[in-house]
Amino acid sequence: MKKILVVSDSHGAVEGIEKALKNEKYDVSVNLGDSGQSESWIKERFDYYVTGNNDVFESSKSDLVFEVDGVRIAITHGDKYEASLKEMFRFNERVSRAKMLKLCRDIRADILLYGHSHIKDDSQKKEYRIVNPGSIAYPRDDRNGSYVVITVSDDKKIDVEFKFV
Repeated sequence: MKKILVVSDSHGAVEGIEKALKNEKYDVSVNLGDSGQSESWIKERFDYYVTGNNDVFESSKSDLVFEVDGVRIAITHGDKYEASLKEMFRFNERVSRAKMLKLCRDIRADILLYGHSHIKDDSQKKEYRIVNPGSIAYPRDDRNGSYVVITVSDDKKIDVEFKFV
């Protein structure tokens, strides 16, 4: 069993990140972008990270795939997958589910982690799990910043727990 700590969209406010890193027990740490910190600061604290639309790193990477105990995990900030006006009004989506499902299929991911919208999400679409931890500093759907701890069990079951700072 492995635990994955996932944060996103701190925009320079490090208090929530430092608290989560200190208080949680985890095996893998992930930052989904818009950190507002230097790349060296991110590298010191996170095993995997992607850049957001407000990050400027030398080694910019917007999508990344890795495995934890046989579960294939894709991470992206999410700004490349913004919803069309039709999706926004008809389905109340800020990020396009169709584009995310296509990404999952194309890279054969079991779970997709994304940020950008500052809104928590944990949904199952077909065989894919799509999760947004929300913003750890500036949430748009709650008063408290949030992050997630994902548990990958030995039988590849995925459990997502939202935490608040």
